Amino acid sequence: MAWGVRAFYSTLWWLALPAVLTRALIRGRRDPRYLAHMGERFARWPAGPRSDLWMHAVSMGEVRALRVLIATILTEAPACRILVTVTTPAGRDAARDAFGNRVEVRYLPYDLAPFVRHVLRARQPGALLLMEAELWPNLIACANQSAVPVVLVNARLSARSAKRHARVALLSRPMFAGLAQVLCQTQADRSRFIAAGCAPQTVQVVGSLKFDRLPHATQQATETHTDGPRPLRLALGCPRRGEEQVLGTALIALWEHLPNLEVVLVPRQVGDAGLFATHLRSLGVRVDVTKSFEGATVPQGGVLIVDATGILESVYAGARAAYVGGALTPLGGHSVAEAAAMECPVVIGPHHHNNAIAVEALCAAGAAQVVENAHELTKALVPWLQDPLLGAHAGRLGKVALDRLAGASARTFAVLQEEGLLPAGAEFDPGRAPASAPPGRAVV
Repeated sequence: MAWGVRAFYSTLWWLALPAVLTRALIRGRRDPRYLAHMGERFARWPAGPRSDLWMHAVSMGEVRALRVLIATILTEAPACRILVTVTTPAGRDAARDAFGNRVEVRYLPYDLAPFVRHVLRARQPGALLLMEAELWPNLIACANQSAVPVVLVNARLSARSAKRHARVALLSRPMFAGLAQVLCQTQADRSRFIAAGCAPQTVQVVGSLKFDRLPHATQQATETHTDGPRPLRLALGCPRRGEEQVLGTALIALWEHLPNLEVVLVPRQVGDAGLFATHLRSLGVRVDVTKSFEGATVPQGGVLIVDATGILESVYAGARAAYVGGALTPLGGHSVAEAAAMECPVVIGPHHHNNAIAVEALCAAGAAQVVENAHELTKALVPWLQDPLLGAHAGRLGKVALDRLAGASARTFAVLQEEGLLPAGAEFDPGRAPASAPPGRAVV
């Protein structure tokens, strides 16, 4: 029965491929990176050595969450060969920037058995590590058939996702049962994974990888702006399509209180700068657009839109407060950890279930607020922006709260070691920090 349901799922995938490719072509008009390396999505990879670990992360946020774990593995087992697959160009760039040639980076093939089996045969991984909620029926089934253990790390399963999987239980329950280990973020996640079909003894809570920081990143916040208060600047990090109207209304209100306020906006999607610029200009706002934040001038009483990736930490480090996007619309919200690590207090929307742990901890510390509309957004930001000491104090409290959530990378490494999924000789010394930047490009 399970095989028949998966065959039906695969048929739907084959039928959907033309639409998937059309969507990629449309996105490629805005961001040409979507058209590069397209063959990899059909498992057309160049020849390469076998991999000890195959790790899959969707995009930039998930790749960044893996940095400390990968750095730990490369420190403790320098001969370990790691394959990292991603879904988005931003994720591919983040992996290249973080680890250079120390890992192999490819796009994940579409979830069809011929493509997945080809990669499994070509790279012969010792284990497959999937990030968060990256559950692909054919990928997991083919790995099981090839005797490759599948581990879900930084695992999360929202109540809504659990209900969605329950509706297709004939497809999803064998997939959940095929997970050798599930390393969850919270106890609530653990309960949902067990109810979904995971064996209880394979599911444990280790926390979230997103709260672990490499040594250089931990030091960056304390070394920034030690000579005085931060400029009167607001960071808008990762806003999404559909949020432009609320943000525009809030900015107009903020300038009534703070006419010299500088705003730096970094869209979640490269190529969306025009959307935000057009809307803000229609409100009479001065808008400058750039591809590089380094050396750029932020207009007083206006907005600098930076259409680039990998710069959020620098943007947050120079701001008195931040709005983190993706949560005014029901998209789950983007990570608030980067802002908190840079001692920048945060405002986020109500749909933040992807970051519930961090948002709850920061709110309890007085370093974050949840808002539902433009009026509440303005009201939350004004005190932090007006009083640099108040904002700095909230930012420091947020950094302390974030540091208390760290440690998941070490716990994940320990499980991988106990399960025999790391090359022989990998031995974790908790007193030795992972390398800040393995040879290759610097970790950002």
